[in-house]
Amino acid sequence: MQTLIILILRLSSIVWLLAIGYSGWSSLPVIPLDVSPNDEATLSALNAARQTHVLRVAAVALVPAAIGFAVSAWLSRRSA
Repeated sequence: MQTLIILILRLSSIVWLLAIGYSGWSSLPVIPLDVSPNDEATLSALNAARQTHVLRVAAVALVPAAIGFAVSAWLSRRSA
């Protein structure tokens, strides 16, 4: 029974990472068509928005997955 729980925790952590990664990739900030992509200020704002977006998505993806993997590792050590 404990092996099944460990497997479910690990699989759900992997699915979580994939789902949040896809969601983050599909919602990445872009330059609208009515804004000039050659302006330095526009590129600077876009890069700042992308950096913030990536950091937030990484935190949302990695923290729950790390907790899931840590709990599954703890359970597997406890059962061994």
